[in-house]
Amino acid sequence: QAYSGTPPAEEKEKIVWVRFENADLNDTSRNMEFHEIHSTGNEPPLLLMIGYSDGMQVWSIPISGEAQELFSVRHGPVRAARILPAPQISAQKCDNFSEKRPLLGVCKSIGSSG
Repeated sequence: QAYSGTPPAEEKEKIVWVRFENADLNDTSRNMEFHEIHSTGNEPPLLLMIGYSDGMQVWSIPISGEAQELFSVRHGPVRAARILPAPQISAQKCDNFSEKRPLLGVCKSIGSSG
């Protein structure tokens, strides 16, 4: 077996953008799944959102630093994404999406399909 001295070319994903967020997703009092995952302390986890040339990921990073992937999609480039905050609701109105939160808003790149 011959050795060329250069490692084989690895396919690496291209990171297009990165964003850290503190959002309603981190509100463990409203999101029981997160309360169970991150019940080690009162500090809510930080969210890391990573946009790739072919999709995006959302990671939860608790105070312990042990990251956990929450969401991943690979259906073409994503220009931006945000966790949508819960609205401030008065006594006369209700949040029609309260049971569906957290909501993720995604803006796909121009020319992408799907």
